Amino acid sequence: MNALTKLLFISSCVFLFSGNAHSQTRFSKVYYDLSGAAQASAIVQCPDNGYMVAGQKDDGILFAKMDSSGGVLWSKKIFSGAYSNANTALTSTKDACFVLAGTCFDTVTEKGELLCVKINANGDTLWTSAIEAGGSAYANSIEQTADDGFIVAGHTWQSSGAYYDMVVAKLAANGQPEWVKIITGGNNENIAFNAKQLPDGGYVAVGMVVNYPVYTSYACLMKLTPAGEISWTKKYHLPAASTSSGYDLDIEPDGILVCLNPDHNNGNVHLMKTDFDGNILWSKQYSTFFGWNFSNFISSRISKTSDGGHAIITAQGAFKTDAAGNVLWSNFLMFYGINVIESKDGGYLFLGNGPMIGVKNPGTGLQFGFIKTDSLGNGGDCIWPEGWSSVNGNIISENMTMTILSNGIRVPASPEITPTVLSWEDGCVAFIGKLGESERAEQIKVYPNPTSGIFSFETSGKDKVSSVEVYNLIGDLVFHSNCPTSNPQTIDLHEQPNGIYYLKVKYADRIASQKVVISH
Repeated sequence: MNALTKLLFISSCVFLFSGNAHSQTRFSKVYYDLSGAAQASAIVQCPDNGYMVAGQKDDGILFAKMDSSGGVLWSKKIFSGAYSNANTALTSTKDACFVLAGTCFDTVTEKGELLCVKINANGDTLWTSAIEAGGSAYANSIEQTADDGFIVAGHTWQSSGAYYDMVVAKLAANGQPEWVKIITGGNNENIAFNAKQLPDGGYVAVGMVVNYPVYTSYACLMKLTPAGEISWTKKYHLPAASTSSGYDLDIEPDGILVCLNPDHNNGNVHLMKTDFDGNILWSKQYSTFFGWNFSNFISSRISKTSDGGHAIITAQGAFKTDAAGNVLWSNFLMFYGINVIESKDGGYLFLGNGPMIGVKNPGTGLQFGFIKTDSLGNGGDCIWPEGWSSVNGNIISENMTMTILSNGIRVPASPEITPTVLSWEDGCVAFIGKLGESERAEQIKVYPNPTSGIFSFETSGKDKVSSVEVYNLIGDLVFHSNCPTSNPQTIDLHEQPNGIYYLKVKYADRIASQKVVISH
């Protein structure tokens, strides 16, 4: 191949690659109810290129169908009596339907039952299945299995023993439980965040095990046989750490990929690859943190991509890796990240919750958002590129013991399903939520914004400012000044990392606030 042929070949590849990215739709949407609260926790793409989303709305399970541009086609709610921060899991099925898994409060037993509901593309109910799992049970994930059944992972609150115990349940294709295992290991908390089927027909669950007093917490993988019996359990952490958590997993042809925080003291995101016996093949540490998740959902999710890599979302942002875990691109997202999927056009759709800060009453003002990007992670106003990188990790593993306490049982369920209002518009989730009367935001001029770290702000009124504070998104105070005398005032945050910050200006009788974006 001569030089000219090589140049033409490379040019055509660049044109095709950039052309594909250019043809992928990009949009940002925010969803809300002016008189209530709406939060999301799971999303799947539909055969018609639209999306099905699941979450919580007020006191019930929310599920809604969106078109390919994010417009709401219909939305429904299952009255459950569960708290608005309870997780709702969602999976698509081989017959173009969907199964939700969440919590339904039983007014007779005064316990939360694990509720699974199969719906068709129009939101009509095909079957329901409720499981009593000792205490109040919560679903964190649901996946379809090779036999067209389902594997569910979650946890249950207990009145004695550990505060939480793991729940792993296998359902038949009609929702009938084949087995339900309540599993313990730590004396304080035992939570399964996800479970998937392995090539040998068994299952693997990822989660965390907590002991207290003398607080320790460990990320764990647990292998179950096809009948739900424990084969092995291993815990993972950094060599000197005694606090770790496992959040999500994916099954690869040659092993298991796990997203975890192996040391709560530093909070860095890690990916770890193991074989099917839980032995570590490699691990990587990323220069981003899990962050604080406002909505109390799972701290990270992994999504397999068509190129053999993965997209990972955390509360602080998202990044794309190749099959070996190397970062291809990374982004900061203008919401608390919850889930990510690769769309059929090769782009990515990120799901997250808001507002970012300042909710006075969690019963109102909560909302969720979509950010749709191209295959390179390029989006609109609600997303900023980052420069995250990775280094090899040094996670270690140890064997541990988990015990099956008891089996759950199916109980009757007739949940009330009704249409519900869900409004939407273009844009990002609110930065500041509904505040008290004395905390109303008023006009503050910030410039430049976005900024490289040095910016000025100017207030519109003549009242004396008593103090100025700047917070990052995890609530850390990064700047404070008492009784500033200048207007405008300049603030230097050039040493702070990229992200969104909260400028808080206090007067004697009120508080004003504004969003500041740092992008070096």
